[in-house]
Amino acid sequence: MTLKATQAELYAMEGVAPILAGEHSCILRKTLKHNLDNKAIHIGTPLIMYVAQGQQFISDSAGLHYVVDEGQMVFLSPGTYNVSHRVTAHASFDAMLLFIDRQLVEKCLSDVATDNPPPSDDGKRILYAGEQIRRYMDAQEYVYRNACSNDALLELKLLELLHLIALQDPAQQLLRAMLSEDSDSA
Repeated sequence: MTLKATQAELYAMEGVAPILAGEHSCILRKTLKHNLDNKAIHIGTPLIMYVAQGQQFISDSAGLHYVVDEGQMVFLSPGTYNVSHRVTAHASFDAMLLFIDRQLVEKCLSDVATDNPPPSDDGKRILYAGEQIRRYMDAQEYVYRNACSNDALLELKLLELLHLIALQDPAQQLLRAMLSEDSDSA
């Protein structure tokens, strides 16, 4: 059975709590106290997942396999994936799920345009979260938990994250991949 992972469907799932939510984007926190093995999920909106605790194993229909460790982010384009979450020494799996509308990525890229050539498509969609990004992720639940349906605040916070990613990845490989992958599936 494949779980369709749209924002609205995730809100009702055990261990998933909305932080900020809008019509096309949202920030969610997912916490599990047990391992989840080989769950098929379908993602309809581009997703950045930041693993705060635990480890995640992901495979896609093209045969690409990703291992996402604590402190790393992975970009997942719309599609179907097999996902396993691993609880590690912290006794829980904890991740932030950021569903990001294409228009926000385009807006960010227009602000941080560079002369760097587009990246080659090597299938790599994992980025180590530097100190600024880790602090950003840690702050989301503590600061914005009760502002669940504020569209303007959500846009601002997602643009902030996209700009932090651009600072850490000057070639904007992850941001450009989000646009190329999203346009392929549209």
